[in-house]
Amino acid sequence: MGEPAGARSREADSTRGPGRCEIKFALPGADVGKISAILGANARRETFGRTPVSQVNSIYFDDASLSACHESISGIGRRSKVRLRWYDRPLPDDRLFFELKSRRNQVSWKERVLISAQGPLAARPYPDLLRQIGSRLSESQASHLCGRDQPVVLVSYRRQHFSDRSTGVRATLDYDIVGYDQTGCASPRRGVPSALEGLVVIEVKAASIDVDLVRQILHPLTPRRTRCSKYVLCCQRLGWLNLEASG
Repeated sequence: MGEPAGARSREADSTRGPGRCEIKFALPGADVGKISAILGANARRETFGRTPVSQVNSIYFDDASLSACHESISGIGRRSKVRLRWYDRPLPDDRLFFELKSRRNQVSWKERVLISAQGPLAARPYPDLLRQIGSRLSESQASHLCGRDQPVVLVSYRRQHFSDRSTGVRATLDYDIVGYDQTGCASPRRGVPSALEGLVVIEVKAASIDVDLVRQILHPLTPRRTRCSKYVLCCQRLGWLNLEASG
């Protein structure tokens, strides 16, 4: 059975996306239904796969000092993070993606490599999984993973997608954000959830920052721009950081 008409595919063996600017808005306690209706009135809803709401799952890797986490908090202009991502299943048994997300000041981009799960992910020891991932990466990608190869947290959330094809501006609506501790785990697992209760995040993405276009896709919402890393927030929720604000 194929995907529904108009659905977009996420699959490619290896890709590097174009650079883009991301603007984030954190909205604690916001009404997801109302925000979804507003974004849907201002832009076209997009569907990936079979349903209009994606379940996004990412295992973030870092070093023992949580360097990637602290770089995000500090707002360092040149930084990167590595993760293993999949969609719409709690733990997959088929396809997943290695992602290297890099940022240079306001511009970020992703390098993505398709990985075969080779059976249930929950049954794959992390050392074995990392060896397999490393064998599929370029030298540059592998060097990033080698420096930060410790599984830290599995972040899971629901996501809705919107796009304005006339301007190229896209928006995502993220909610039901939950983190699962991976430190000390022999293999990927979903244990006791640590939820970011009530947090809703809008991300607006475009080739360049145009305040008028951002306002257009959000109208009549006027949220305040915030730095909001789900990885950082989940680390904080798990008790590894003592912060009043996260970047």
